[in-house]
Amino acid sequence: MQHIEVKRRYPAPVDNVWDAYTDHAGWHEWAGFTKSWLETQGKPDKNGLGCVRGFGSNGINVFEEVIEWEPKRRFVYKVIRGGL
Repeated sequence: MQHIEVKRRYPAPVDNVWDAYTDHAGWHEWAGFTKSWLETQGKPDKNGLGCVRGFGSNGINVFEEVIEWEPKRRFVYKVIRGGL
């Protein structure tokens, strides 16, 4: 199994970055994908633990499940189907 960790610093308030990055349905607006959507809602936050997000471009779709959720700090996901 592969593991990829990405860390970035953004010159913006944490709340703004968190809200944009965890708005899975809105990813296509800034992340370079043609489409993005929330396949399954998480709990207690719809974009949180257990949610499945989908995104894609050029006929290729990827589905990821959020498996760890620490609001405003960190979240972890795994690819559950599809791929680039």
